[in-house]
Amino acid sequence: MGNSRDLCQNAVAYLKADAASSKNSVPLAPDQLPVLLDLENGLVVSYVVDDGDRLTYIQHWHLVDAEMTPEELHKCGVENLV
Repeated sequence: MGNSRDLCQNAVAYLKADAASSKNSVPLAPDQLPVLLDLENGLVVSYVVDDGDRLTYIQHWHLVDAEMTPEELHKCGVENLV
């Protein structure tokens, strides 16, 4: 993927357990954190792009660079599931 907008527009919503309280967390700068939607039930939605041999998580800096909101990313992520 060439740029952040393409990356964000090709992301899919990815449901996972909320690991916010994990002791194995690595401290990251706020813009390096993955974009997460907390479902407030122990699950979060993250947004990923399948690069074949790895998943690339959409980080907050991608949204800034793409000039997208978290809501726009979520809409793309859900639409890309089909």
